[in-house]
Amino acid sequence: MEEIKKEGPEMEETIDKAEEKEVAGTSEDMRGIGEFTGVMKKALREAVASGKVSLALENVSGSLEVTKSAVESLAQVVERAREILKASNKKGKVGSDGAAVLSTTWLPMMLGLIKTPEFQNLTASMIANMLKE
Repeated sequence: MEEIKKEGPEMEETIDKAEEKEVAGTSEDMRGIGEFTGVMKKALREAVASGKVSLALENVSGSLEVTKSAVESLAQVVERAREILKASNKKGKVGSDGAAVLSTTWLPMMLGLIKTPEFQNLTASMIANMLKE
């Protein structure tokens, strides 16, 4: 029993020191969080005032519009493919008419597309982005 009494005060002292360190660490953490929050508020304020946030949101909006347009176009292509499959199934010959039309018009259509400045700019940008370090 005497050993417990001897360890008791020493143990309490150790616990008190640990709690002090914990409290000190917490207050240091809180100061760090407060400093971080202040820096973030200042950066956000500057970004809003300079118009950078508006520009970023416009860029996001433009990207979403392009994405929406691409998805709609892809949906139209899929719908066309579905119609061709339905038509070819009704005739009993899968892909016969569609394949013939595709083979005769595919090359001139692709060449026409490749000649457009929009396609050339898009392709050049994609290649340049892939080759960037």
